[in-house]
Amino acid sequence: MTPIVDPWALYKDQSRVAENLLVFLASVSLALLKEEDRGKAGLDLKKYWSGGISPGDWREIVGRCSKVFADYRGIPLAATIQKLKILSEQKGFGRDVIGLIRAKNDYKHDCRPSSVEDVMIASDEVQAMLRRCMEALAFFAESPMRREEGTAADHNGKSQGALCSWTSAKTWSRYSRSSCLWSARAARSERPIS
Repeated sequence: MTPIVDPWALYKDQSRVAENLLVFLASVSLALLKEEDRGKAGLDLKKYWSGGISPGDWREIVGRCSKVFADYRGIPLAATIQKLKILSEQKGFGRDVIGLIRAKNDYKHDCRPSSVEDVMIASDEVQAMLRRCMEALAFFAESPMRREEGTAADHNGKSQGALCSWTSAKTWSRYSRSSCLWSARAARSERPIS
């Protein structure tokens, strides 16, 4: 990989990484959310999908799912996401997420630093927040995402594409990669669907 030496390009890419981090975390949270708990989370996904979704919206999705995850037992990934306390603005992961969202929004709305020196300082600050967030998300190494051999179907039986799930490497090794079809529900309980 070639390092980015242009401070403006680096700052722009850092803001993209920040948003992608939130998108990933929200996607995992939605996959872990039990179908019967969707109403409890108070998510209006149609509103998000139809109006253009912002980094703050991704944060809200994770936060709403996390409130429900507090009641989940036996789903370590959900419990760990809940412990991130993404809605906390005063400390830890939540504070860094707020800082990343502000930096992304400032960049998007042309409120970004104006001089090379200012952008270098802002980039260093964003990089520090990204590093702390990545350290906080290191638990994903314990629950790797696996490519599935099957496809998912919606309630009408229409194909929705390849399935992905999160499970421990120990559990994964007990089953054949080509003969086992997983869903988010199976990943939560670590049981294969036959």
